[in-house]
Amino acid sequence: MPDGRVQSVNVGPVAPMPTRPELRSGIDKVPRPGRVAVGPEGLSGDEQGSREVHGGPDKAVYIYSESDYRHWESVLGRPLAPGTFGENLMVTAPDGAALRIGQRLDVGTARLEVTIPREPCATLGVRMEDPGFPKAFLREGRTGFYTRVITTGLVWAGCGIEIGPEPATDNPTIAEVHGVYASTDRDPEILARMIAAHELPEDWRDWAREKAAGA
Repeated sequence: MPDGRVQSVNVGPVAPMPTRPELRSGIDKVPRPGRVAVGPEGLSGDEQGSREVHGGPDKAVYIYSESDYRHWESVLGRPLAPGTFGENLMVTAPDGAALRIGQRLDVGTARLEVTIPREPCATLGVRMEDPGFPKAFLREGRTGFYTRVITTGLVWAGCGIEIGPEPATDNPTIAEVHGVYASTDRDPEILARMIAAHELPEDWRDWAREKAAGA
């Protein structure tokens, strides 16, 4: 049995946001049927508006869990359509928090590698029609996670997800990285493990070095 399954594969072009047409974003993603190609920088037909924040090889595929959807539906008191959070894959599992940086996932015929948690920007607040939502997203720690593409392939709704072994090195988990990023408590032990984790994107390792130097 697979460790999880893809519930929805979501893509979208860069377009004006309905409530703020002066803003252009790719956050409005919708389910795409059939098999979708996964290339080195993400899913076929998907775009990102702010490339310095989203997308690129280290943030090629964004994954969010069904259990986190159910949480937000309970909090907000309304159903949420797949793609609401701008994720490419909505999955039954994993939720990502316990995954380690560099851990690999076989999804459909593609192989992905866990890189960083998703840290929201103001665009998510516009998307949710609530400027305070990004802070709530951070506070709850239900971030989802980004992956890079190790092996290109195909993904589709219903395809299985196999979670690979943890990296041999003591890389931090998604929850640990998010916790030290979102808190004023810069745990030096976690910062040191972030710096040592070669699979962590270099800009995040630089951030950890800066915080460790100032600790």
